[in-house]
Amino acid sequence: MIRESQNEWIASFDDDSFPVSPDYFSRLAEAFQRHPEAGVIASIVRHRDPRHDAPSSGVDREVASFIGCGCTYRKSAYLQTSGYVPLPVAYGMEEIDLALQLHEQAIPIFECPDLEVFHDTDLDHHHSPRITAGSIMNQALLAWLRYPVSSLPYGVLQWLNKASDNLRRGRYLGTIRGIFATPFHLWKYRKLRKPVPHAILRSFRDLVHCDGRPSASREAGSPSILSPTPRP
Repeated sequence: MIRESQNEWIASFDDDSFPVSPDYFSRLAEAFQRHPEAGVIASIVRHRDPRHDAPSSGVDREVASFIGCGCTYRKSAYLQTSGYVPLPVAYGMEEIDLALQLHEQAIPIFECPDLEVFHDTDLDHHHSPRITAGSIMNQALLAWLRYPVSSLPYGVLQWLNKASDNLRRGRYLGTIRGIFATPFHLWKYRKLRKPVPHAILRSFRDLVHCDGRPSASREAGSPSILSPTPRP
């Protein structure tokens, strides 16, 4: 849909998310003017349970990633990447993968605190075995597709930490499924492998830690996929 759009800026929401302010789109137009170089304008996403909300600094800032249910893409920037990997369950892969590709192209992502989106969900679906399994498989897939060979051992550690974190949360069925399905998952998408240089991966990881936003995977109650240690 992004590739087929006739517009340069494309606002994105889920079927259960919507702008909080009635003047959201006029504010968005102002954000375009402030950050014409941005690849993505990230909104502040609010949830029923505020514990799921990402922190906001109160000012526009460059961030590592974004949440797809409340963001706006710049089409010309998106076309400089290979886009989203076509996954039936994309948790832990889609936004962070695109963000890493944009980072490789030196295209920034800006979060604007005057843009708020409400995500009308309690996130209970994140506990389902299907999503748990998919997020574990995608943890490995991100490393397999984007990490250079020298960083693949680090990706294995992240995958193991992802699985152990879900076991601690009592998601046994989904974790077992995810572990055993991972080899086939990597084989299925092997032709899409396009690793970034090690220096890019390192600078991206530094940005993740600096901006205080652990990535879109926070919605699943999971650790950052670029952090070797699960977050509480």
